[in-house]
Amino acid sequence: MKKDSRKNTGEKACGISPGKGDVDQRILFLHELFSLQQSIDIWKVDRDLTLIETQSSVPDLFSDLFLRRGCGQLLMAHFTEDTASPLLLEDPMDLAWISDSAADGTIFLLGPILSEEVREPSLISLEKSLPLDRKLSLMEGLKKAPCLSPAGCRELALMLHFCTSGEKLTVSDLSYVRMQHMESRPLRDENASPISRTDVWIQEKQLLLMVQEGKLDERTTQHLNAILWKVLRLEKDTELRLARESASAFAVLTSRAAIDGGLSPELSLSLYEQYTRSIEASPSLSETAGICRRLLEDYVQRVYRKRESTELSPAIRDVRDYIDAHRCDSICLSDLAAFSGYTEYYLSRKFKTETGIQINDYIRKSKVEEARFLLESTDQSIMDISIALNYKSRSYFSDSFRLVTGLSPSRYRNEWQKASRKSKMKLCAAGRI
Repeated sequence: MKKDSRKNTGEKACGISPGKGDVDQRILFLHELFSLQQSIDIWKVDRDLTLIETQSSVPDLFSDLFLRRGCGQLLMAHFTEDTASPLLLEDPMDLAWISDSAADGTIFLLGPILSEEVREPSLISLEKSLPLDRKLSLMEGLKKAPCLSPAGCRELALMLHFCTSGEKLTVSDLSYVRMQHMESRPLRDENASPISRTDVWIQEKQLLLMVQEGKLDERTTQHLNAILWKVLRLEKDTELRLARESASAFAVLTSRAAIDGGLSPELSLSLYEQYTRSIEASPSLSETAGICRRLLEDYVQRVYRKRESTELSPAIRDVRDYIDAHRCDSICLSDLAAFSGYTEYYLSRKFKTETGIQINDYIRKSKVEEARFLLESTDQSIMDISIALNYKSRSYFSDSFRLVTGLSPSRYRNEWQKASRKSKMKLCAAGRI
């Protein structure tokens, strides 16, 4: 749609064509006016999409969300000609962006804007290569994004154009582009009931709230496998690569929820790294979902224990978190004493008094918890697991594992695989895999 074709609808307000300074002032006024109800980020870029100015508290939103998702090329192509109309663009994450160009070629961009159907995005569609801290920063920025209906977006686009040109348009003058998702998803079975994005978002939020509070209700526990398949957007014909990406994104959200629930960032991020490595190596959809279940339950238990340990002194809590975060390292009492600032004798007595367990027994228990996870979610040999957990020998690892669980590592793996096959058969019968 071209501006010079709008003979009847285009109308200069008061016959004034704003200059560069006027445009900036109008945009600032629009931002202040809109901010009376919701906040919104404004981005000022040149024709090459080089960022000139923004008031956003998370500048990476532009590069990591808008440019990385291929929106930049569409924007540049649209505004190649000076007569291009305001553009409403919906990106692969279902985020809306509103843009218009001023007379000097400067492009103003409003966004991201959340839809009314999904008021908070998932990390599923974030760039896989982004580090965790960048992803968490982006999610913080998206929490502040406004939520508008399509009609609200159109009205905002008309106001933006008035600010950049002093020209009044109608809705029919706007241009619209809806980008396809960067990863094509398999089509659902025509006979399958549709999955509402709103339902998925609600269940995802409920799970994350349970992590933050450190508890899973009985109904959720009973139906956890089915809920996870829904939250991860898994179908029986979903590509494994996409399932892994969804699971990794879910791990990010769970890790952040656990931190919000009181788990130390060091421990939470250490667990996240361990689980994502297992997710990347998962051989099937059911294994991927199984890792996510273990991840969820693990974080819930740790947050619960953290909340219940209010009687522990800060020093002992820190020591316990240090042990849990360094399960794959060689941990000795002298290192823990140096970490806590206590003598070895005093630390041992204080730890036993406050936790009810000897410090060496806790180290063994923590390492065995990690061993159980590796036995369940990987095909690593018993020897490889013992080496990964820094045991001196396979026999010493087996003795420690049996002391905690009552089973040898190989027997434990066999029992778990039998239980897993039964669960998989139930899912197959339900048509889930």
